[in-house]
Amino acid sequence: MTGRMGLLAFVAASGAVHGLPGLPGLAHGLAAVALAVLLSLLVLGLPQRVRAGIWALLWAGLAGFWLTVVRADHRLADALAEHNENKVSRVVLRVAGLPRLGPEGRQFQAQVLSSLPEGVPTRIQVSWPLAAWSGPYGRGRDAGGDAAPPASLPDGVPDIAPGQVWRMALSLKTPRGLRNPHAFDYEAYMFAQGVRATGSVRGTPHYLRDEPWASLPIAAQRARHAVRAAMLPHLEGKRYGAVLLALAIGDQASVEPVAAQVSREVNDTP
Repeated sequence: MTGRMGLLAFVAASGAVHGLPGLPGLAHGLAAVALAVLLSLLVLGLPQRVRAGIWALLWAGLAGFWLTVVRADHRLADALAEHNENKVSRVVLRVAGLPRLGPEGRQFQAQVLSSLPEGVPTRIQVSWPLAAWSGPYGRGRDAGGDAAPPASLPDGVPDIAPGQVWRMALSLKTPRGLRNPHAFDYEAYMFAQGVRATGSVRGTPHYLRDEPWASLPIAAQRARHAVRAAMLPHLEGKRYGAVLLALAIGDQASVEPVAAQVSREVNDTP
């Protein structure tokens, strides 16, 4: 019973941090610990079961609250420096997520290994446009203006895989979302993913090396990439190929366009 009470207090206190207008500072932390010590001493005269329950609620709640504060402060500090906003930075990065395949380019999350100038977050989202397929009237669009992935990559465009290390020139900016009520909160989504900046490739990136076993998450993403590469030739042109990919490896990037296509077909049916 005491353990469950402590767990509930930990979770509740952690959730309460998300409702604060700002993060408390070190002085507030010291004051909270002193108050917790004082309350712990005041209940020494109570029965053991009651005393244990109060201590579990008090200290587990305090631990959950301040652990969340520390983690939130660490992520907020890992932000794009103001002097790098909408500027081109030279970044050495490792591909950390399964690249998203699109008719106009590739998009993936990456770990920043080094940057010039400094002030680039440790995790960013990179968009690598394919010049031959970009734009609303580019060759990557069909007659109706809808996305149509190319059958093969244009010349010079590599197969991007998790674990690869690249040197790129990126135009970086802080993620910004619309402030519409009840709409999708893009900034909160990116923050939850740990992505603190987005970058668009400028010039020609340079491949440095491959590190498929850099970490367990990288190895897992590399395995997903291998499964997708094996499945794609058999799913090309299939109506629900993207759905099969989503079910097999959780690659949901192409599901939405397929759903939109099905919706248009239904609406066009007399």
